[in-house]
Amino acid sequence: MKTISRLTTMMIPVLLCCCAVRAQAGRKTATVHLRIVNFNDAADDLGTANVETFEGEYGDIPSGNLAGRFHGNVAHGVPYDFYRLCARTTGFWTGCTEVPVYQPEVWVVLGLRFGSAGLAGLSDLTGTVENARDGKIPVWVRLLGVYSGMAVDTKVDSSGHFRMSGIPPGEWILVTMQKGRILDTRAITISFPETGPVRIDLGGRSAHAGRS
Repeated sequence: MKTISRLTTMMIPVLLCCCAVRAQAGRKTATVHLRIVNFNDAADDLGTANVETFEGEYGDIPSGNLAGRFHGNVAHGVPYDFYRLCARTTGFWTGCTEVPVYQPEVWVVLGLRFGSAGLAGLSDLTGTVENARDGKIPVWVRLLGVYSGMAVDTKVDSSGHFRMSGIPPGEWILVTMQKGRILDTRAITISFPETGPVRIDLGGRSAHAGRS
């Protein structure tokens, strides 16, 4: 009986491993085509993008950051998922968008606003996001310019910290989101050379709040 018990114990991780490999192997993939344009003139093609972030948010199997799969604005073998894509190019601000990848070929057009993170007088914003109910779902923060219409996004790291660089001083709205749901909104004044740290306490709120 001891031998049978030992064999059963040894087989469990093997079976789990095989199931994971089989699930990954059977996962559908797509080709994603990206085109970046001038936000104020969609006919102004900006050429090759520098993709900084391309992360799946909701998949059963974490996709991780697949930004490195983009070559010449095309990424092959992208697992089906709902992605967050952030890209930039010289002379333009980083732009972000959400990309549902659930068909073999996906085309994305991303408008970038003119600007440069190297301009003098720009600021950094730092902060922390605390007490999110579901720590496994990524949390994002977004700055929306009150008068400029500019939007800047970044992902909160695993320890709850975030930093945004190259922000023009002025009046902004800071939005905290998780899985597309807004968890916190507040007005904030960005000052030179750095603002923060801003503390955002979610009080246990999450993307699933209100569903129970």
